[in-house]
Amino acid sequence: MSEDKDGVPQWYLIKHERGESNKELLMQWLSLREIECWAPVMIRKTPRADNIVGFRRRSVPVFPGYIFVYVTMN
Repeated sequence: MSEDKDGVPQWYLIKHERGESNKELLMQWLSLREIECWAPVMIRKTPRADNIVGFRRRSVPVFPGYIFVYVTMN
């Protein structure tokens, strides 16, 4: 994957305006053009304010503001 050859798809990084709606719109736009994209997320546990022993689980981006795309660059 480190060599850049003509006609061989590679993973690239796209920077976008931060925000869940911006990410979703961009990923939909890329998918409509049959471009494989990926935005890794992780689960973050945060303490609940209303319950001392409870936690909230939230999906948060690993790289906020970035999406990976798998394309051929000509």
